[in-house]
Amino acid sequence: MTRIRYGRPHDFAYWDGFSTGGRQAPKLAQVFPEDFDGIPVGAPAINWTRYHTAGLYGPIAMQRDLGAPIPPAS
Repeated sequence: MTRIRYGRPHDFAYWDGFSTGGRQAPKLAQVFPEDFDGIPVGAPAINWTRYHTAGLYGPIAMQRDLGAPIPPAS
């Protein structure tokens, strides 16, 4: 694609990943180490067990402390 667009092949190849892309980056580095000149990674969403469990805190706390979710503003 680079050759078609710019008339020459690319000089460098980078994988720039954050969140899910950051989670994919270490695997790409392991499986395709020669395909990239660099793989900057930020905020990899790796610890799914804690990540999803933390999202339940608000609803659980509201149910426990208030008996129900906070109703929407009328």
